[in-house]
Amino acid sequence: MTETDYFCIRWYDAKVGTPEENVRVLVLDHLIHSYNSLESNLSLKYAYERSYADLMENIPVDGPKRLLALGGGGYTFPRYVEAKYPGSDVHVIEIDPGVTDVALNHMGLPPDTQIRTTNMDARQYLQTNPGERYNFVLGDAFNDYSVPFHLTTEEFTQLVYDHLTDDGMYLANIIDTNTAGFLSAYARTINQVFPYVYIIPNIPAWKTNTRSTFVIVGSKRPLDEYYAVLGPSGQWMPRAEYEALLRDTPPTILTDNYVPTDNLLAPVFAASGF
Repeated sequence: MTETDYFCIRWYDAKVGTPEENVRVLVLDHLIHSYNSLESNLSLKYAYERSYADLMENIPVDGPKRLLALGGGGYTFPRYVEAKYPGSDVHVIEIDPGVTDVALNHMGLPPDTQIRTTNMDARQYLQTNPGERYNFVLGDAFNDYSVPFHLTTEEFTQLVYDHLTDDGMYLANIIDTNTAGFLSAYARTINQVFPYVYIIPNIPAWKTNTRSTFVIVGSKRPLDEYYAVLGPSGQWMPRAEYEALLRDTPPTILTDNYVPTDNLLAPVFAASGF
């Protein structure tokens, strides 16, 4: 365990999955953030990571894969991409150098990794490096209770859009309850910038579950023809269900002048017994 300016970081070994696999578990504050296999860099334990992998594998992009991960954690998916796609360009923006240090020394990140890391706030990085372009940007800086509000707004989404190639995708992982206040506000906000927005619930019964994980996909091009690419990790939310979600929730748009993420996430606190 170690304390940094941002987190209490813990790590320990466990056996996870069927069949069981030796993994190193990373905990940031109270939340299990990463399960890193000690046997294979290609093993992904979280459903949202498998959704990322399905999208990256099955939706074609021009040229080599260029990934920008906003948030490092255990570097689980960046190291997967490095192993799965040799020669890919993987860049991680992680605000906490302590998290990067733990990933390098305790989470199985190879010592000769070609993954580039910048320890900096993600928004500041995008603002100060306007010329870079990626075909995948991952938003993985959120946990369930602590969401950096300045990474949720329309203005920040525009920065992400400007750093994507024309065939690129923004993939963001969020947690919400079945009331879907934050989910709907965030999807609406992404749709202010991206012409095509999709939601992937990582469990089919999210409407009756008190707490679920979702992948929000922002794209510059339509992706409807790829609805069949996802494996058991998740399924695209049907368009009718997506439209009903927006119809039945308040029309909140998150902007730098109005970004009530704490209020929107209050049901997540309540569902956890706080």
